[in-house]
Amino acid sequence: MSSKDLEAKKRHHYVWANYLARWSSGTKNVFYSTKTGKIAHDSMRGIVADDYFYKTTLLTSKHVELIKSISRQSPDHLRQHHMSYLRRR
Repeated sequence: MSSKDLEAKKRHHYVWANYLARWSSGTKNVFYSTKTGKIAHDSMRGIVADDYFYKTTLLTSKHVELIKSISRQSPDHLRQHHMSYLRRR
């Protein structure tokens, strides 16, 4: 195993290639609409990934309050479980 294999990956794929292939023209290229509404044609590999898509971030106080608010509607045993996760931060 090389040191490159141990590095954190930058490009994270978030669409399954087999699913996206159904939108292709029989090649590895697909048609899609851009954020500006234009039609574009590009490789599947390029449009199904973002840099650091799965990067985790710390919870903000708003996040914690939202979790607590939703958790209040849960049964006691689940609410205790939710709170135990929040105490770990």
